[in-house]
Amino acid sequence: MRGASWPLIFSLIAGCAHGPAGRELPVRPPAPEDVKPDIERGAPVPPLDYLASFLAFPIKLLLWNRHYATHRISPETEAVLADFVRRNDLGEVKVRLNQCAPFQEVGRIFRNHEMGWPYRILAVPFTFITAATGRLLAGILFSDYFDPFSNTIHVFSDDAAIALHEGGHAKDFKKQHWKGTYALVRSFPGVDLAQEMIATQEALEYLEFHGTDEQRIRAPKVLYPAFGTYAGGYLTIVPFAWIGALAGGHVYGRLRSKYVREEIATRKPPVKESIPSPS
Repeated sequence: MRGASWPLIFSLIAGCAHGPAGRELPVRPPAPEDVKPDIERGAPVPPLDYLASFLAFPIKLLLWNRHYATHRISPETEAVLADFVRRNDLGEVKVRLNQCAPFQEVGRIFRNHEMGWPYRILAVPFTFITAATGRLLAGILFSDYFDPFSNTIHVFSDDAAIALHEGGHAKDFKKQHWKGTYALVRSFPGVDLAQEMIATQEALEYLEFHGTDEQRIRAPKVLYPAFGTYAGGYLTIVPFAWIGALAGGHVYGRLRSKYVREEIATRKPPVKESIPSPS
């Protein structure tokens, strides 16, 4: 994907996320009750968490998101991700909230029989290192992420849109028959952009039906700049071109956010059945 394709990419992501202005509120289907989210929190270590959040300050500034890599996740963000897990039948997915558990993660790799064994063996060093260092370095060297080999969502940011994006990756991988190959081909040019598009769309679609108005308005300003960083990675031969990609993500995200705000302001309220007055 190159610069001329960015508007198309953004349009494809956004196309199914929001309906026309003035439509009725979407119907929210009930969440299944038999899916139990498997969520664990890391024990609070204030000096470590404040240091990790401070180290991520340059990226917070670039993304203009103070909730990024806070290393303190609120119950509200946890509840949104838990609801996404229930509604998409992702009970087999582990969710770790700012938790360092590298040995447990390696154990999950070998219990993940949905992944071919050659891929699982190759993934052990990556999974172990990222799980061991994420408590301090998530936000600098990498971000919140989904590990398909251990089938685990790792969350370090107190932002519902980011958490849902990682949930979108988990949902995407669940649909794949050749999960190891699907993970491997991410290293091929353009594939990472396609996978990021899918995860972003999943987050936006969830918020369309189940999110609050505030979450729906905020999500584009969070997700599109982040997508711009992936697009900018293909422009390394042009000095500082990644800044343009990031700026494009910010501009487009704010335009989409404005559109959502206007759509919310003009949508039709749900039709209430009239109750006949007693005679």
